[in-house]
Amino acid sequence: MMEMMLMLLKSNKQFFASIKKIFAFIFAFLLVLISTFQISAASYETDGFVYSVSDGNASVTGYKGDKTDIVLPLKLQSWSVSEISDFAFVGKTAITSVRLNEARHLRRIGTDSFYGCTSLESISIPIWVRDFGVAVFQNCTSLKSVTFNCVPSKITDQMFYNCTSLDKVYLPAGTSAIGKSAFAECASLSEVFIPTSVTSIASNAFRNSPNVTIKGSYGSYAEEYAKANNIPFEGISAYDVGDVNMDGGINILDATLVQKYVVGIVELSAEQKHLADYNNDGDITVVDATEIQKFIVHLN
Repeated sequence: MMEMMLMLLKSNKQFFASIKKIFAFIFAFLLVLISTFQISAASYETDGFVYSVSDGNASVTGYKGDKTDIVLPLKLQSWSVSEISDFAFVGKTAITSVRLNEARHLRRIGTDSFYGCTSLESISIPIWVRDFGVAVFQNCTSLKSVTFNCVPSKITDQMFYNCTSLDKVYLPAGTSAIGKSAFAECASLSEVFIPTSVTSIASNAFRNSPNVTIKGSYGSYAEEYAKANNIPFEGISAYDVGDVNMDGGINILDATLVQKYVVGIVELSAEQKHLADYNNDGDITVVDATEIQKFIVHLN
C-alpha cells in the first residue's frame, strides 16, 4: 500500500511539473505577444505630430508643435495619414485653424479629437472623411463656421455641444440622423439646414440653443421635428410662390389647381400649399387663385 501511495505521489509531482512547464510556456508566449504589440503601437513624432502606425497607415494621436495654423499632411514619413485619433488635439487652446485638404487618405476623425480647442474659428471637412466619433468639436467656443464637403451619415452625439460662437450650419443631403445634444448650448446658432434625408433627430439635439431656426423642405421630417419641439421653421422651395403644380412656370393651370383644392377636388402636398398661399396670409382661398390670375395678366 505504501509503495502504491509513493508511486501515486511521484506521478502527481510529474503531472504538476508538466503543468508548470505549460504555464511557463504560455506566460513566455504572452510576453512575446505583448512586446510585439508594444512595438507595433509605438509612437513616433514628425513636425510636431505624434502618431502611431498600423497596417501601413498613420493615426495622429497628439500634437506637440507650436503652430497655431495646423495643416494635416498627406503623409508622416512614409505613412499615409488615415485617422485623427480620439483626443488627438484635445485642449490645444492655441490652435486657430486646421486644414485637412492635404490629407487625402484621412477617413476618420475620432471622439473628442478637437475638444476644448477654444481658439479654433473654422473647419472645412473634405469629401473623403467617412466616420466621426462623438463630441468632436465640443467646447470649441470660438468655432463660427463648419463646412461639410463630406456626407456624414450622422451628426454624432455632442458633436458641436457648447460651440457658443457657431452661427450657421448646412448639413448635406445623405445625412440621416442628428444625435443627442449635437447642437446643444449653442447660444449664437441662428440656422441649421436639415435635408430630407434626415429621419431621426434626438429630442435634445438643440437644447438651450434659443436663437436657432431650422430650415428645410416643406413636409419634411425637419419641419415635423421643429413644430414638435417649438423651434422656428423656415421652408425652402426651389419653386416660385404661385407655381402650385411645380412645373417651373406660373400660369392658369396653377390658378385652376388652387380652385380645385379650395372646393375639395384635389389634395396638395405641404410644399404645394406653401406655393398656393400667394398672398401669404396663412390660408388658401379663392383670393389666392385670383391673385395668381392677376399675376398672369400682369395686373399685380
